[in-house]
Amino acid sequence: KVPADWANAEDEKVEAKEIPAFITEVQNVMNRQEGDKLPVSALMGQADGTFPSGTAAYEKRGSRS
Repeated sequence: KVPADWANAEDEKVEAKEIPAFITEVQNVMNRQEGDKLPVSALMGQADGTFPSGTAAYEKRGSRS
């Protein structure tokens, strides 16, 4: 049995976090397997194949930190 008051349940408000531009403009695109859509200019500064430190924290799925 499901309590009747659950019909009006609302999600908790989650504070939006500031996400670095590299994550939203490059890494998220590549994680969606859409890297071919990135312009070469988006990778300027990563010509040697390195990523900024700490980017793995934005790849964790299901974590709420």
